[in-house]
Amino acid sequence: MKSARWLAFALSVCFLGEDGETREALWHQTYPFAPDASFASDVAFTAGGQIVLAADGGVIGIAVRTGVTAWMRPGASPRLALSPDGTIFTVEIRGGAVAAARLGAGGNTVWEVLTRDTGLPAGARLDSIGGAAADARGLFVLVNATRPSLGGGPLSTLACLAFDADTGRPRWTAPLAIPGASSHFGACVMAPGEGRVFAAGRAYVFGQNFNTMVFCIAADAGTVLWRDSFDGFGGDDEIVPGGLAPAPGGGLYTLAASAGIDAGAETRIDRLDAGGKRLWATRFRSPDGPTAPAALRHADNGRVYAAGAAGAARSGKRLFAIACDGRDGRIAWSASWRGDGGSSGAAALAVGPRSLFAVGWAGSCDFLTCMAPACLSFDLETGALGETYVGESLPAGGRFSAAAFHRDGLFAAAGVRYGAHLFTGSLEALLFTELDQRCFIRADANSDGRINLADASAVLAYLFGGGELTCLDAADVDDDGHVNLTDPIRLLLYLFSVGRQPPPPFPVCGPDATHDLLPCAAAPACPSPGCP
Repeated sequence: MKSARWLAFALSVCFLGEDGETREALWHQTYPFAPDASFASDVAFTAGGQIVLAADGGVIGIAVRTGVTAWMRPGASPRLALSPDGTIFTVEIRGGAVAAARLGAGGNTVWEVLTRDTGLPAGARLDSIGGAAADARGLFVLVNATRPSLGGGPLSTLACLAFDADTGRPRWTAPLAIPGASSHFGACVMAPGEGRVFAAGRAYVFGQNFNTMVFCIAADAGTVLWRDSFDGFGGDDEIVPGGLAPAPGGGLYTLAASAGIDAGAETRIDRLDAGGKRLWATRFRSPDGPTAPAALRHADNGRVYAAGAAGAARSGKRLFAIACDGRDGRIAWSASWRGDGGSSGAAALAVGPRSLFAVGWAGSCDFLTCMAPACLSFDLETGALGETYVGESLPAGGRFSAAAFHRDGLFAAAGVRYGAHLFTGSLEALLFTELDQRCFIRADANSDGRINLADASAVLAYLFGGGELTCLDAADVDDDGHVNLTDPIRLLLYLFSVGRQPPPPFPVCGPDATHDLLPCAAAPACPSPGCP
């Protein structure tokens, strides 16, 4: 992939062709936001045709189609959570309390709650948000805190909090602990459905090792249904932040860095069933040296994927990715990449229908400085390296740390470009598409290959009568990225020769030249599975 010019808090739009050829960016913007950003925590697609980025300094919403800033919302170090319907939630530590908010499509506050009721012991100090997740009913937040020990030193503890999705009302708090452990630190949280919330982290027992710990919590009442703790293959076992992925049947996968005695740090993946029984555990030893896993994802093909950095020296690390069979843990393939900069690593993953996207850094300098943001794709089935993108390697450096994939084929990566001084910088992001663009005829809402009054009726039935449309992109007659009343009106004006014709593709089949989040599951009048 050709390198684009990366600017402060820049969002570039690029597209991957089926043949691997890279096309030019559609647009490239800069945004005066988050001047002190040092880390991008989350990136997500919303239901309203936006990309939402969260980092030190706040949250920003950007229109997918144009790259124009839709809204900005300041904050300390907020985390994002999106419900299945695309509702946006943010959560952060503010003034020693948990601040949770639900946002509207324009970034406006639907509700905001500030609570100190965490269920933690008296004197506990909130330190950070371990993660957040949401479903149709609630927002779930994992908080990390420190509390005084008997000897006066701090010990870490954690709790899961739940808020009502509609009102923000706190529903329950669930303090989380492993019996006998003197220290806990939560790394991630998720709500995979089935009426449950999973939280994971690490626990330390004095004189022993760090162990991975997993909690399963009833989403309606906050009751801990089961908990488990297990050690690594050869010593300390530390859960990776974000190292949870839902498994079929209500179980989950966990990702941890295991300090193997004979091989240095190893990557460990475990599969737990819905009752907390461990079905298998697999280890990965890289020929490049000790591994530092960073991300975990499960795909519809039944495999689970992990990525990170492997190597003993900062200057010689390689980005690695592995695929495991979800049924038995067998490693299906492993791959590594260093690039031209001498060192590389992955920080986040996203899964598309055909590709695994790994984002992180590449460069030859030390740790943070002189690094460049990097994005790679691997074939889901074989692990073959596909497209690569490496941004400019400026003296201050930068890296990607968050990634997301939208069902309509859009992929986004977000990170930070460091400024003249270390830990001062701004956000940047990359956006492209993996999928073939489906061919359709604009305004052919009923997909019969003809443009007539029946199409306007189909759109009206969809809007007001509960009708269904197989290609919403075709029903977007004015090509504004939304299907609403203006579309049948625009079509009727054209049909009665008092309005302009719809934008391309029209009046013959073709791809959509303006990309949005409107799906097109099927267009029978254009039988081709994709567009050239």
